Amino acid sequence: MAKSKITQISETNVGVYVWKLPDGGYLMDGDLNVLSIGARRGDLRAMANISAAARSFGYEGYPEFVEGARKIDDDEFEEQEYRLANGLVPDKYDIGSFRDDVRRTGK
Repeated sequence: MAKSKITQISETNVGVYVWKLPDGGYLMDGDLNVLSIGARRGDLRAMANISAAARSFGYEGYPEFVEGARKIDDDEFEEQEYRLANGLVPDKYDIGSFRDDVRRTGK
């Protein structure tokens, strides 16, 4: 029996770098805010900045890119929770949703 292959398709090069700890978790504060920096995939400056920040606090690990993610504040988080509860796409700036709308409407 042949093994199936799974291929991840990249939709965008925009996202955030987060700090991944050696145990597989992410570096976050007591309010569950993840250490992150907005960037494009492969942004060496962003990777250096997040590495310097994490290491200045004594953490080991490495930067990991999260495609399509973006930093939001508490007000925007509440708005996303409201949109989700009402059957809408939580993030009105969701790149995948934009692309789906363009494919569906041709605009």
